[in-house]
Amino acid sequence: MSSQVGKLGPEVILTVILYGSSSRDPSGVEERFSKDAVEQRRLELQLRPRIPIEAMASMEAKTRWMDQFLKSIGTDVKHSRNWRCEFCSEHARETIWMNASWLHLQPPRQNAYVHNVCNSFEGPCADYLEQVNKDMAVLTGMPGQSKGGTRNSRRPPPGSVYPMSATCIVCNNEELSSRKHLKQCTQCKVTRYCGQECQRKDWKRHKTFCKTVHDVKWVWDTNSRPDGKSGAGSNNTS
Repeated sequence: MSSQVGKLGPEVILTVILYGSSSRDPSGVEERFSKDAVEQRRLELQLRPRIPIEAMASMEAKTRWMDQFLKSIGTDVKHSRNWRCEFCSEHARETIWMNASWLHLQPPRQNAYVHNVCNSFEGPCADYLEQVNKDMAVLTGMPGQSKGGTRNSRRPPPGSVYPMSATCIVCNNEELSSRKHLKQCTQCKVTRYCGQECQRKDWKRHKTFCKTVHDVKWVWDTNSRPDGKSGAGSNNTS
């Protein structure tokens, strides 16, 4: 078994969809999700990680490796834009992942639906998030698989808050002067940094995510995409 360590197995077709909003969106949930509402703002990612041979021994081992991989890329996905909460106009501070897995297929497949929220443990946005999780379970035919844990387990320690999604992934500087000048990694075109120093510090960790990005698609409104183009856009990085 030791001779297999470090060798790579099959490629996973991993789809990650990150939902959120902009400060320009209606403040009420009813308006945001009405039948006449504009298409929901989101980032659609296609990733192609490869499962290590040693994780192919069983379905349990494959699932455990996939969970660890998703956990390792959580901040890369979170710090990708000036996200507001999916359900209100507050700055997003948490990303809650809901997963659907078909790792038994050839090639293996995994979908991750990620929700930018201001507060996942109490209040109306936490209630909406819980309903989304129930709806997802019905659509996928699987039990709710939120990787964020229970409401109470997601509560931060007293006196602390989660960093805003809109900040640099490394320094989390919430000052507007910093947030206005963030730039995305030129390779993956997703994760944002305040400057080269923070980007260099993060490369050893970030490359796990960066090297698996296959395609990036923004579903956003006119003239607000990172590259200045209008509407939905895609960047194939293969």
